[in-house]
Amino acid sequence: MEVEHFHHKKKYQDEVIEWSNLLPACKRCNTSKSDHDTVVEPIVNPTVDDPREHFFYKDYRLKPRTEIGEMTISVLNLNDQVRLGVPRFEIGYSIHTRLEDLLEEFKSFQAVVIKRTQARNRILRQLKAIMELALPQSEYSAFMSTIIMECVDYRELKDGLQKDGLWDQSFMDLENALSAVKFDTL
Repeated sequence: MEVEHFHHKKKYQDEVIEWSNLLPACKRCNTSKSDHDTVVEPIVNPTVDDPREHFFYKDYRLKPRTEIGEMTISVLNLNDQVRLGVPRFEIGYSIHTRLEDLLEEFKSFQAVVIKRTQARNRILRQLKAIMELALPQSEYSAFMSTIIMECVDYRELKDGLQKDGLWDQSFMDLENALSAVKFDTL
């Protein structure tokens, strides 16, 4: 991470040390932004703007909702295939695979007459671990929470846990946290 001047320091020298103009940014975004004039051609300021108002996900790519979203995607190269597209795909594939496997394990658990506490707890632990990976402080949190919340296997697993009385307050709290950072999809 680097400290980034949201409004370029050479063009807006009176804002160089203003706290509101200093943002954390990864080196890739900071380099891509370079000397882009965010006053003349605004981009999303994540300390002021809710990115969900400007972007949505489709097929592992950010899509613009607004002109500011479109400008941000372009200026920061937020759909860079190698640096962002491939990692998004790999994360999405991994989450889908884990949820699919967990759903199958849950169905097997439901099919047995004598339910083992160890099996139940393993399923609950694994689902919580997947959900915790997408909490707001995690890298790619918005993307991961979107994948989880939109996943058919997740919804089916949640429905099954609710029917069995296993969807407790900790799951509700985790889901609320994921919903807070989730992007919409089309």
